Amino acid sequence: MRSHTTINGSPDIAAEEGNFTSSELNAIESLVLADRENVHSAMLAWLLRSPALSLPARRALLRALAGPLDVDPTPIATTTEWRDLDILVELTSPAGDAAFVAIEHKIKAREGDAQLAAYDQELVSLSAPVVAKVLLSFVGDEPQSGHSWRPCSYADLLDGLDQAVAHGENQHLSDYRALVRRLVACHRLVVHSAAYARHVFGEEAVDGGPTAGSVNYVERCRLRVTLQRAWLAEVTRRAQLSERRWSTKTDESNGVGLADFARVAHRGQLRIRYGVQLQNWQLKAFAQPWPYPKNVSDGERRAVEGVLDEIRDALGIARSARATADRGRGFRSFRIGADRTSRERYDVSSWAVEIARTLASLKGCLMAPNEVMSLATSVARLRLTRALASDRHSVRRTRPELSPKLSRCVGA
Repeated sequence: MRSHTTINGSPDIAAEEGNFTSSELNAIESLVLADRENVHSAMLAWLLRSPALSLPARRALLRALAGPLDVDPTPIATTTEWRDLDILVELTSPAGDAAFVAIEHKIKAREGDAQLAAYDQELVSLSAPVVAKVLLSFVGDEPQSGHSWRPCSYADLLDGLDQAVAHGENQHLSDYRALVRRLVACHRLVVHSAAYARHVFGEEAVDGGPTAGSVNYVERCRLRVTLQRAWLAEVTRRAQLSERRWSTKTDESNGVGLADFARVAHRGQLRIRYGVQLQNWQLKAFAQPWPYPKNVSDGERRAVEGVLDEIRDALGIARSARATADRGRGFRSFRIGADRTSRERYDVSSWAVEIARTLASLKGCLMAPNEVMSLATSVARLRLTRALASDRHSVRRTRPELSPKLSRCVGA
């Protein structure tokens, strides 16, 4: 994550608080109230195409989001809401060759089910190649579907706006840059200061709270749940689960941020999604039918019950502990982990360690089908290699002319 001034890898809290010394919103902030996704998208599309900004400035902004581009565009055109995609950028090289950049933009919302994969199907209809696909979100969410989508955060967007300003000032650019800087400052303060995290989670201040300016900004711009999700996303990032085949997402449920870590297991013909969720300072291990049904069947109930038994064994949950009722759709869970004090709740790294440890225990007990197949294949290969090695020694004694051929099969 980008940071202007840091102390041991963390932002300078006082410097970030300086973004809120004025209670006045600029013109663009007044329009978008910081979280209206369609207005943000329209503003970004305008900045990328408008001749009010120099071409080098627009190129710098685009490359901060899309990464290095093979095309060095002369004109840049944009279309918003192209087949529901937020921004489609059309690039034209000096030689007249065209290319496209796709940008999907999220602030409060998360990626819909297979949303980016659906856009992939639409993008193949374009008359020129798509050279970059960008998922721009507040905290840089990882794509949940699609192919070769690049995650970008508002910190990356601020980088691009800073680079654009270096090519020349523009009032609209400066106003939008100020808006994004304040949003990024909110994110940094919540992640790195317990006082700010306490505020967005609705708890009373301890040992001094956030500045009045920042509190006013969060409330006027309705950022509480967005910043809760940002805090939970930092827990997810520190747990370092991307290479462990757990799907991760931050979401909102009943007006409160939720972090979800899950995998899918097959039980006969049924699929059961299981894992861990963190919400309201409660860690719970869960299982649910997948895809999530409107009405759960008896077979799905039994499969969920079986997975819950496996979870109980994996995590050492007492036999007397009861899982929640399924409420008609099959989701059931156990509350796990010890209660935390008000101060302990905001230790991001501690939550990350506990979640990673819990998921490691679950992984050892509930393997996904591909992992079971991989393990079985590895065992079969090992047995075959040992058998061939034994045969090789026998062949060397009885048929020495065949020994070189067999050696090439199993190694010398």
